[in-house]
Amino acid sequence: MIQVKPLIVGTAGHIDHGKTMLIKALTGIQTDRLKVEIQRGMSIELGYAYLDFAQAGRNYRVGIIDVPGHLRFIRTMIAGATSIDFLLLVVAADEGVMPQTTEHLQIAELLAIPTGLVVITKIDRVPPEQVDECETQIKSCLRGTFLAGRPIHRVSSLSGQGISQLRQDLAKQIARARTSKADYPVRLHIDRVFTIKGTGVVVTGTCLSGHIRRNDTLYVYPQGRKCRVKGIQVHNMDMPCVQGGQRAALNLKGTGRELQRGQTLAGKDHVFPCKRLDCTIRSLAAFPEKHSLAVRFLSGTREIAARLTRSKRDPGMGRLLLAEPAFLCRGDRFILRHLTNAATIGGGCVLNTRPPVKSVNRADTLRLTRLLQAPPSQAVLLDYVRWHTKGAAFAKLRRVFPLEPQALRAMLAHKDIRYVATLQRYVHSRHFAGLQARIMADLRAAPGQALAYNGLVNSLKERHGAPLAAFALAEMAKSAAVSIDGSTVRLPRPPSRRDKQEQKLLAEIENQLAGKVVMLDVRELRPEQRTCIVGLEPRQMRNLLLLQKRLLIHRQTVARMKEWLLAFFAGHRVLRVGDFKQAFSLSRKYAIPILEYFDSQQITFRKEGIRYLNQKISKK
Repeated sequence: MIQVKPLIVGTAGHIDHGKTMLIKALTGIQTDRLKVEIQRGMSIELGYAYLDFAQAGRNYRVGIIDVPGHLRFIRTMIAGATSIDFLLLVVAADEGVMPQTTEHLQIAELLAIPTGLVVITKIDRVPPEQVDECETQIKSCLRGTFLAGRPIHRVSSLSGQGISQLRQDLAKQIARARTSKADYPVRLHIDRVFTIKGTGVVVTGTCLSGHIRRNDTLYVYPQGRKCRVKGIQVHNMDMPCVQGGQRAALNLKGTGRELQRGQTLAGKDHVFPCKRLDCTIRSLAAFPEKHSLAVRFLSGTREIAARLTRSKRDPGMGRLLLAEPAFLCRGDRFILRHLTNAATIGGGCVLNTRPPVKSVNRADTLRLTRLLQAPPSQAVLLDYVRWHTKGAAFAKLRRVFPLEPQALRAMLAHKDIRYVATLQRYVHSRHFAGLQARIMADLRAAPGQALAYNGLVNSLKERHGAPLAAFALAEMAKSAAVSIDGSTVRLPRPPSRRDKQEQKLLAEIENQLAGKVVMLDVRELRPEQRTCIVGLEPRQMRNLLLLQKRLLIHRQTVARMKEWLLAFFAGHRVLRVGDFKQAFSLSRKYAIPILEYFDSQQITFRKEGIRYLNQKISKK
């Protein structure tokens, strides 16, 4: 049984240096499929093949992408190189290092291809001394690059000299290579679209991450059109599933002529459109010495006009404004080319697909961008949530941390991260504690240790946001850290002898109301009891409720009355005052205030002297 390794091998090198012939010698597959390519002996489109090898008693197969070497097809080369994990840099012995050899190597570095090796081809055409000279030239060219010190093989694709040794070494190198693309959401950049009679629409591309299974529902972006995967082939083998790092042909249902190269297949809400993004910038010698310039932005199989603004504080950071939306994720690599002469001038890595509107030159924006340079981890997530002082929604976190929802939620399940359900946002616990400490400090410094509620919220709005500030105040009021009385927030009074006397008097009134007495008029209380009630705030009245500023009732009694109301409305559509009076043996003097209280709590509502149950309550 052949196991498909999630890794892509790709070629690079100048035109006519024998890349396609080398792939044919290694695999037996001719990657040039267009008639014009075969006639001219020159690759125009990307070519695809696969290599079988055995390692540790197992049979493996890896995908190979053959890129064109002509200057005019650099865009096509970049589309193929984006998904390469292992590079074969091909240099012809009779020509040595040429312009596209250098440019392809630079592009591979900008795309952060992790490893590879070098192949000197056409060694049968020149004397050994020239091959030695070519190898010396290559080593000089590779100095300081990711291929420095990597093996250099000498081969002849025509005679087969050196091919066997190259195949063996390639198998060893590939076996050591590690990829970790399956844990991220599904994405596949479409590079070919065609129709097979009796089968339907087929798209091909490299699965960048995640898993695609037969009968999965995917979406074609940017249109967002839904489609279903009818069948999967990986290197001419029918497969139930394809994973990140494997090339695949997908037979799709639900799509048609709108499919084209440059589109992206992904799961629902797995990718998001962006036109503004913050990124790292790595410039080549051809990069113009300008703070802002128009460029060609190439990522995946797409090319988009864009404007790059480099940070004045750190030229290695920048912001790109794209002419049209792109579906990118943090960590995606891209190439920048000059807008007019199409020279490769640099590249970089996407860090934030939804950056703050603030200028990229601001210190706080730059600090966030630098934070996101590290690979996604719980430590980076903690710092990111802490940076968002107003809280971060899950959808926003997914744009910055492109993980499967379950994996991201697992990372968010940390003692220092708090989920505020009412706001649907995640907040760092230390930041929330700091917000509450700021509120306490402002109240202690205020005259009379009290502030207007709206004024306090507005003072916190710029840094923390009004919703989070209001939530913090509500939480503090629940724990009795502060008192909210209408439009005023104040610190609670310190306990005193008077407080003890108040508690004693309140307990006496509670005992009276807990017996047969349903309600008490404040005017019927003893003078000291009356004075106590009048001076208290509602939250200080323990289990008592004051209606219309004169009638006292126990909260347990109110709860019993509410239960009766709900049971009554289960069998009746309307409630009259007489029904309520009769149920609790109350006079109209006491019944009306209680019913009006239930109206104010939106449990009931009054219409033409008759009460009805609120629809929201009835649904519950």
